[in-house]
Amino acid sequence: MPVRQLGRRHFLLGTGGAVLSIPFLSSLAPRAAKAQALDQRFFVAFMTGHGGVWPEHMYPSDGVLSSSHSIYADHTMRWGRLSSSPSGGQVSLSPVLTASSAALPQSLVDKMMIIRGLDVPTYIGHSTAAPLGNYERRDQGPDSQDLYCPTIDQILAAWSGFYTGGDPYVLKSMHVGQNFSWIQRSNGIQAMDPATSPDVLFRTILSTVPAYQPPTQPAPTEPTPTQPAPTPTEPTPTQPAPTPTEPTPTQPAPTQPTPTQPAPTQPTPTQPTPTQQPGESRTHVLNRVVEHFNRLTKGSFGDARRLSANDKARLNDHMDMVADLARRFDAAEPAIAQKANVGAVCDPQAGNTGNTDNKDAMYSPAYGDLRAWHEDYNAVFAAALACGASRLATVRIENTFHHSSNFTIDWEQWHDPVAHQARQSRAHWGSSAEHPQDTLVTAKNNFFRDAYVDLIERLDMIDAGDGTALLDKGLVMWSQESGPVTHEMDSTPVVTAGSVDGYFNTGHYFDLRNRNGSPRVGESFEHPPLLTERRPGILYNQWLSNVLQSMGMSPSEFQRSHPYGWAGYGHAKVDDSSRHPARLKADANQKIPKVTSGT
Repeated sequence: MPVRQLGRRHFLLGTGGAVLSIPFLSSLAPRAAKAQALDQRFFVAFMTGHGGVWPEHMYPSDGVLSSSHSIYADHTMRWGRLSSSPSGGQVSLSPVLTASSAALPQSLVDKMMIIRGLDVPTYIGHSTAAPLGNYERRDQGPDSQDLYCPTIDQILAAWSGFYTGGDPYVLKSMHVGQNFSWIQRSNGIQAMDPATSPDVLFRTILSTVPAYQPPTQPAPTEPTPTQPAPTPTEPTPTQPAPTPTEPTPTQPAPTQPTPTQPAPTQPTPTQPTPTQQPGESRTHVLNRVVEHFNRLTKGSFGDARRLSANDKARLNDHMDMVADLARRFDAAEPAIAQKANVGAVCDPQAGNTGNTDNKDAMYSPAYGDLRAWHEDYNAVFAAALACGASRLATVRIENTFHHSSNFTIDWEQWHDPVAHQARQSRAHWGSSAEHPQDTLVTAKNNFFRDAYVDLIERLDMIDAGDGTALLDKGLVMWSQESGPVTHEMDSTPVVTAGSVDGYFNTGHYFDLRNRNGSPRVGESFEHPPLLTERRPGILYNQWLSNVLQSMGMSPSEFQRSHPYGWAGYGHAKVDDSSRHPARLKADANQKIPKVTSGT
């Protein structure tokens, strides 16, 4: 039969043992397995560097905040419904959150949330992992690994309730960008390796046909009694999935055994790993499963007769998506694929000479190539999430999305002249050149329109098999390195899409700040609203706790000890207890009112 079931995943089998991951087709599943097919929870996190966007540019107007709720007797939050209101072919929720009305219709806006007033109440500097809970990983200021925490994506990856024994993922988590995702290992907390390109990630997670490697050694002899053949490490239905130490997309495929190495045993029948023939492209690999695909969708017996019309449509859509990816990668990736992801991040130690480690790698691509680079990753994410090959992804944006800096975040072109100068008032700026805030707004809007909206639109078009969109099953989050002023994480913006099956109250803008609280002390040259509107909200830790709980975890399952104490998810260090009193720590595992459904 052309389809094989393994846990909650289905595979399309082809000639020569080729295997292609496809969505779970409930009409083909045994009755006892159908209920399991509905578990499609996923989490995707984006992070853009710096921050520094003025509130009136990042958030909708206060006029949207039509309702209020008392979090405490002296702390009232406000919230209201998001409305797209197209004008001139554009939908603008704020200057940053603007996209074409075709890409961002009201139906998609209804699945979004915009949250203001989530604070990390201690100095951050330049953190690469704070939006996911590792507040102490920074490129500036104290950076003690003894204070690190795993990031919440890896908490989910290691939790037995997210990937169960019958859930044979290919990769527990997918990563783009350096030092964003951090995992607890036996020798400490370490960064997860990122993918090297969308093409490599595609080949890693969607097909078990490896790249062809011609033999360079004579055939090995059979293993002797003193040299037992190693057993396979791939997960089988009776073996638990390995911890996140399996090869990442940056690791090459295993080489052929040498005469001094024992020959490996054959892979298990559930996971064949045939060799790709010399010169065979990814498109041709798809051709190896097309006969079985046709038997499944057009035949008259067996699986074909049981396949429902809805599952047939979902399978056709998935095959179209994967075939399109294969054709794009076969045609050759743009030059940005090799040079854009150079890990160019703020490095204060580089002084005014720029990021010297990455100077030779700086590259100025056409914006279309940069956009295509992220669209390719988004397409791979969508295909992987649709078929269960992975359900976690993190993306740290290591470029500016603005042409004035050659798209590279470095000291000379972006760090000081844009990110740090953007807080100046227009009167203090006093230059005929473009104000840095306007440059920053353009960059953040480019990312939102061409990377974030691109992914959520893709996920919203994928049928989850139960009458809802795949987007409804999980959460796609965008956060930033800082709030309205670089180096500080008060009111760090959070933009989301997806409700995790109704856990979150989507379609709203939430302002969690305490309007009665004292504003953050600023500098006289700053944009005036920064001196009056930086009022305390709730702990960002509470948001991370709510994300984990939305996926099914209980606080007792992610509680940790930490030298600074613990609250929600994240350490409990607070620089000014008058702005962030102890009650915020005590309540950091509570559902955020109105942000979560039923509160």
